[in-house]
Amino acid sequence: RLLLTFSETINSSSFLPSFLSFVDKFGVPTQISYLTSGTVIPVSDNELEIIILDSDLDEIKMKPPLLLFSNSSFLSILEGGFLDNGKNPLKTISVNSSLQISSYLADLSTPILASFVLDMDTSTLTLTWSENVVLDTIDVSGITIQSMRNLMNSNGHYYTLTNATSFYGLLYNILHIRISKFDEDMIKADVNLANSIDSTFISLTRGVIYDPANNPSQEIDSLNGKIANEFEVERIRPNLLAWDILYSTKTVTLQFSETVNVTSFLPIEISFQNRRNNPSQIYQLTGGETNSNFGTLIELVLSDYDLNAIKAFEDLLTSVNNSFISITDDVIYDMSSNPILSIPKGSALQVRNFNRDITRPFLVSSSLNLTNRYLLLSFDETVNQSTLAINEIVLSSFNGSDYYEYSLNSSTWSNVFSPVIAVFLSNSDFNHISLNRICLTSSCYISLDNGTVLDMSNLPSIAISNHLVTNFYPDLAPPYVIEFSQYDSSNGIITILFSETVDIYSFNLTHLSLVSLFEDAEESYSLRNSNTIIYTDFRSIEIILSKVDLLEIQTRNLLCFSQASCYLLFSSDFVNDIHGNKILPQTDGQWPALLAQSFIYDFQRPYIVSYTLNMNTGTFNFQFNEPIDTSLILPQFISLHSSANSSAFYQLTGGNVNQLNSDFIMLNMTLDDINYIKSTFFFKSRNNTYISFLSSTFTDSSYGHNSIISISENSPLQSMQYINDSKSPKIKFFRLDLDQDLLTLTFDEPILLSTLNLSFFTFHLSMSNQSMLLDRGSLISYFFPGSIVATIRLSHDDLLFLKTSSTLSLYPGSYLDVSPFSFSDTANNFFLGSTVRLNISELILDSIASKLIFFSVDMDIGLISLTFDDIINAATLDSTALVLQDDLRSSNRVGLGIFSTTTNSYSYIVDILIHNLDLIRVKETNNLFTNINNSFVTYAAFLLDDSYGVDIIAITNGKALKASNFTPDITQPIFVEFELDLNYGGLNLYFSEPINASSLIPTNIVLQPFESLNSSQVLNISGGNTIRSPDGRSLSLYLLERDLNFIKLDLSFGTIPNNTFIIFPDSTVQDLVGNEVIGTDMKGIPAIRVIEDVSSPELVAFDLDMNVALLSLTFNEVVSGLTASPNTITMHSKLNGSDTFSSHNLFESISSTNNSTILSIYISDNDLNAIKFIRGLALGVTSTFLSHTEYLVLDMNGNM
Repeated sequence: RLLLTFSETINSSSFLPSFLSFVDKFGVPTQISYLTSGTVIPVSDNELEIIILDSDLDEIKMKPPLLLFSNSSFLSILEGGFLDNGKNPLKTISVNSSLQISSYLADLSTPILASFVLDMDTSTLTLTWSENVVLDTIDVSGITIQSMRNLMNSNGHYYTLTNATSFYGLLYNILHIRISKFDEDMIKADVNLANSIDSTFISLTRGVIYDPANNPSQEIDSLNGKIANEFEVERIRPNLLAWDILYSTKTVTLQFSETVNVTSFLPIEISFQNRRNNPSQIYQLTGGETNSNFGTLIELVLSDYDLNAIKAFEDLLTSVNNSFISITDDVIYDMSSNPILSIPKGSALQVRNFNRDITRPFLVSSSLNLTNRYLLLSFDETVNQSTLAINEIVLSSFNGSDYYEYSLNSSTWSNVFSPVIAVFLSNSDFNHISLNRICLTSSCYISLDNGTVLDMSNLPSIAISNHLVTNFYPDLAPPYVIEFSQYDSSNGIITILFSETVDIYSFNLTHLSLVSLFEDAEESYSLRNSNTIIYTDFRSIEIILSKVDLLEIQTRNLLCFSQASCYLLFSSDFVNDIHGNKILPQTDGQWPALLAQSFIYDFQRPYIVSYTLNMNTGTFNFQFNEPIDTSLILPQFISLHSSANSSAFYQLTGGNVNQLNSDFIMLNMTLDDINYIKSTFFFKSRNNTYISFLSSTFTDSSYGHNSIISISENSPLQSMQYINDSKSPKIKFFRLDLDQDLLTLTFDEPILLSTLNLSFFTFHLSMSNQSMLLDRGSLISYFFPGSIVATIRLSHDDLLFLKTSSTLSLYPGSYLDVSPFSFSDTANNFFLGSTVRLNISELILDSIASKLIFFSVDMDIGLISLTFDDIINAATLDSTALVLQDDLRSSNRVGLGIFSTTTNSYSYIVDILIHNLDLIRVKETNNLFTNINNSFVTYAAFLLDDSYGVDIIAITNGKALKASNFTPDITQPIFVEFELDLNYGGLNLYFSEPINASSLIPTNIVLQPFESLNSSQVLNISGGNTIRSPDGRSLSLYLLERDLNFIKLDLSFGTIPNNTFIIFPDSTVQDLVGNEVIGTDMKGIPAIRVIEDVSSPELVAFDLDMNVALLSLTFNEVVSGLTASPNTITMHSKLNGSDTFSSHNLFESISSTNNSTILSIYISDNDLNAIKFIRGLALGVTSTFLSHTEYLVLDMNGNM
């Protein structure tokens, strides 16, 4: 109820409920509630009482702390909510200026449980209260479910809740409680409690929940329980959560998802299987008992029948891994008669805990029959033979002090329930026993490990050690060959499969033969005993052929060349089994030979084992790992090397092999190859003898003709042995050619040219007693260090002797004596024995006219020395035939007179003394014989004759011969002219005679743009490098850069001859004998030529100042600032500046306009910021690089 007091009488019928609202505080409220209706009761003229509807009251209670306390109770009324009797509207009381309650009566009513619903299907308890309650104040431990109203009745059942998993509500007066699983199972476990609405009552302690005013709920005691308004029976079916098996108690424990009714339990609906799905073994129970109470756990005691039947399975319920359960939905029901969820055989449930029995079986006796190959084991109880661990059965024997044992591995046995196990020995186990010489006699023992076999409860048998076998029967059956399994022609292996293990020590391989056909074979071969025999699987043996046997077989083309030509024969003496039984024979004429069932062709590539080089015989002896087809050898693919690291220096040209296929090949080299090898320093010992070859060089003789494994040029193979040439070389013949001045010696093998000692050679002339030891001459040959031919250019002394002799003839009388040790071959074998006399095999007399090679001039003494290529008879001199001239084709020339003479006789050199009159004429002739460059001669053929009276070859005008040596006079040289070459940056100075370039003093030279000396406009040369011309009459002075740039900077200076003059004093330069040049006497001499600059300017350095945005470019010459184009410049952060993301091309920067070697680029703000924006660019010297195009700037001559 709400009591409102007004300032005057109010018309109660004017009340508009929606205009009235409650707020929780003055100002800005957090909770607000509007009335929807209400009953108005006048109390006095100015007081009205409003009865608030329950729905509005519930709405208010749902918005705590609204109206819970006096300080959270404020009223707001919109204008018009009430009218006075004059129909004046009540003044607004706004929400933000609400009116606080003046008198407050708190809510003291206790919440009462109006009704409840229990839903066992969802495990939900729903409580409906008389008013709104605070849900999170619920205390579920104060709630008790009971079977009747009054628990004082002796038949009453009850359960007090302990916990709730969650609680929630859609309305504030309704609370839904999710009962915990534990509480749910405890309720279900009591068959008399909450199984219908008639057995579902509730009692509550006081304060099990509170309303918003903190009023505790009303108590419902257990003597007056409240019945449920609704009850939902459980419809959810239980399921099996887990199961355990305990063999020691024969029990299986089943855990369900909820309490189940044990009286409905049917064990026959349970099956066990060995896999979750697709089981290979399965068993369904026939019965069983349980003493379990109602609950989530049932303990099933298995019957003996079922237990033994289960144990009979090899792979069922023996471990966790093969223990799975499946059930039908009839196996048990829950307390609400819901059948359990079945577990089908396709998704069986694996056991959680597994436990076994502990009784163990024991071996009583045993029997071993090696003839029929079986072993009988008798135990004291029935065992599960499927659990037999065959490898834990050990047979053993003692042989003196030696002990041998073997564990069975692959034998089989019966799979039945019996105390006796029959083990049938496998071929492998039998052969192992035999191979290890076990149980050859009755001294045969057996051992079993713990658990060799399990009993019906899967308990392991007790171990025994070395128990004597009770009954023993030895092996009496002979062995035989099952098959000739394989012939491996690649590796040389014969594989034979026997019926049993044979005695490897009894093999006699001489009784084994390979034949080419099953009968009447054309080709056969009996093995030797040097082969290796190994077991592969005890019945199968491999005979690894010896190298000798394999090569013998491989060289027989008809034998085991393919599968169709590979058969086997043997006698009974071939081999015995372990027990001494001889093999059944397979002999020719009695039994057909055994064909190789598998044939491995030789696809392995052959390889070289080693090689020997015999230089005495000129042969390579190659050893291979298998026979090589000699018809397919390609010697031209063999390369020779001088070391392991050298490239090939020679490739054989050919060779031949004169033998059948073999693993040892002798290659006869060609004579050319032998002589080439002998002519080198290499292949002289094992240390410098290496070869390489291609894979196609050699091919084996197998069916597949496999090419050899090549020897790479990068890893040549060293010879295993080197047999050096030990034969002494000999001269075969010699040839004398006086036309070419050559003596040619031909040897029977290459000789070491450096050992050729011509002083051991004596030349004898026919029909006279004249002889001469040859001088050393000069050796010329196309092959070094060794050659089969030695060509010697005879010395002048030798030729003088030969060409001046009138008795030299081909035959008889002219011959050459060769003394021992005059030469050696490249293997250091010297020519030995007595002196050999050789007649000339070919003689060519001199018929070629002599030619002047060079001449020298000494102008101080007037001497011309002529040197010819042949011997000259100086007595035949006619000086009038000689002309001195200044060039090839003369413009100045002087012919000698008859008075010039010589004092020589026979010689290569003729000295002509120039007569005084001829010498004066020469000196009076301008530019003639003043230096070596104007000293030329021509002459007629009659000038001189050679020793055979043949005129020398004339030298005509136009082909004059220049002096090779010139001795100048002592006259002072004269400066002739000069030119300025701006292209290479120098002065070319020309003089009247050869000049000493090192005497030039560049600082004495002045260049100026006018003839007269003017100190204000001159260039004093500051230095430079000087180069003299070949003729000695000109000097090239390379100017320093600053001098050159000085000239280039002034466009009115040094551009044409008329503005280019030179001045220098006498001391500026000297001639070759120290005569000073005649200076210019302070008057400029104009250049004869100015060679303009055509070379491009070059940027040599640059500086970047990021503080002032200045880029300074330094060039190798002056450039024109007006021609600069800064936008051709690109800045880079790396030397290799191809990455555009780390580069910047200037686009707004400008340059200085002055002419200089330094060009200043003023970087614009945009360019500067762009450079700074690029990470890593222009941070230092290592991140500042520059590139530019050819259009950056022009030099002063317009070169880009």
